[in-house]
Amino acid sequence: MASLQTIDDALSILEFLARTGAPQPLSRISRDLSMSKPRTHRMLATLVARGYVTRDPLTAHYGFGAMCGSLIAQARAGVSLSQACGPALRRLWSSTRETCYLAVLEADRAIVVDKLDSQLPVIATSVLGRALPLHGVSAGKVLLASRPDHEVEVLIQRSIAAYGQARPRDPARVLAEVRRTRAHGYAENPGGGFRDAVAGVAAPVRWPEKGTVAAAIAVCLPVNRFRANSAELRAAVLAAAAEASAALDAAVDAGIGGLSKRGRSRTPEAS
Repeated sequence: MASLQTIDDALSILEFLARTGAPQPLSRISRDLSMSKPRTHRMLATLVARGYVTRDPLTAHYGFGAMCGSLIAQARAGVSLSQACGPALRRLWSSTRETCYLAVLEADRAIVVDKLDSQLPVIATSVLGRALPLHGVSAGKVLLASRPDHEVEVLIQRSIAAYGQARPRDPARVLAEVRRTRAHGYAENPGGGFRDAVAGVAAPVRWPEKGTVAAAIAVCLPVNRFRANSAELRAAVLAAAAEASAALDAAVDAGIGGLSKRGRSRTPEAS
């Protein structure tokens, strides 16, 4: 019963923040929901940690988080993308034997919408639906590079503010990596960008019309294996991105999974 009450309280907070729209102080949330301040604070801390609620560092007010939108994104875009790109993701997983995932841009974060975990003894895992910092992981850099410069600068600032532990923390350095990603067609996280001793490689999956980026396909793995196999991993990820892009093209033409020629011009903004 205690667990059910905890779930009910957490959902009540999310519903309250959705109704109010503007960020709210702890005192009002506690009062309006008839919940003690200590309990409300514990609930909010958990929801903030998971990305479902945001906390303004200046006002300490709480608002609706990006992960709430990511659930909609997964239902709207993730399933369709997974249907189209799933075979390429599985082939990448089979060839590298590492954790592989597909991520889309949602607000100012990268959201994992499909993934396959490594079966090797020492692995780097990825959680379905997890929010990742745009500046701290390879998939995030690919998604950053897909946006125009004026948006990139804003997104970098937001990502650094939301994930202060992720590296690099210098906006100029992140911008340089974004430009490198555009030039090379892939992004790398050589290790320690978001999680210690975890590295990654990612490349863009593109919509057929005008080549707009739909998602990033990526491999994440322990740093020592990345250093030993970086060239092979880059080649595998680029091949998977090309395969996934071709599959997305075919899926759009066929209207598979809700994808259509009419909808594809709108979906990149959504993703």
